[in-house]
Amino acid sequence: MNWLLAFLILIGLAIAAHKILNNNKLLLRQRLLGVFFLSIPVLAYVWDYQKVYYEHAQDCKAEYGLKILIEPEKTDAIQIFSDIGDAPAEGALKQFYPRLRYVEIADKKKYGKPQTYSSFSVTSTTDDRRKRGWTFDKTPINKLSEGVFRISKTSEYDKKIYRHKDVWLLTKNDQVYAKYTDLRRIWPKIRYPDSVPSFHCSDLGYESSVIPRYDLIELILK
Repeated sequence: MNWLLAFLILIGLAIAAHKILNNNKLLLRQRLLGVFFLSIPVLAYVWDYQKVYYEHAQDCKAEYGLKILIEPEKTDAIQIFSDIGDAPAEGALKQFYPRLRYVEIADKKKYGKPQTYSSFSVTSTTDDRRKRGWTFDKTPINKLSEGVFRISKTSEYDKKIYRHKDVWLLTKNDQVYAKYTDLRRIWPKIRYPDSVPSFHCSDLGYESSVIPRYDLIELILK
């Protein structure tokens, strides 16, 4: 429902309730009963909002954030599945070099183009605080190396409950070592001009990661 329409309906219900309460021709019990029936739509909306909020809070408690399933051994190499080109490889090297020295990228090409693979390493650095001017060696490879930790991301949207879930996985040889889960929930009963009410786990006090991929990389570095 559009928020303006909901606001107008709420005003209309309030006016009707005021008239009923001040109608001396009705018994007090009749007036209270009338106000109760008028308030049912409002109570239903409040109940549904609280129900969605509670369900989201339970989901956050059970799934949100970084979960370490198996303590990974330390290394200086990582593989990243990317849908935005080379940026994740260069960004990770800038963030963690020299602890991270080697990155392989599986670039998920769109529009029917085949997936490509590349390896990255740092060739030169600068003293710039923003790490501008760094150069990298990018080498095409035929496939990803065996036995290297890998980071991939999956996204799910449950239309029935309007829940969006992103999961970043740290795996090696098909074994999941750790994961980071991000959850968002929409309450579609009210619609603002450019959005709808939504919930994120950080709204409940949970610490939110800026780049979940980095949290997983940190686990494997010396």
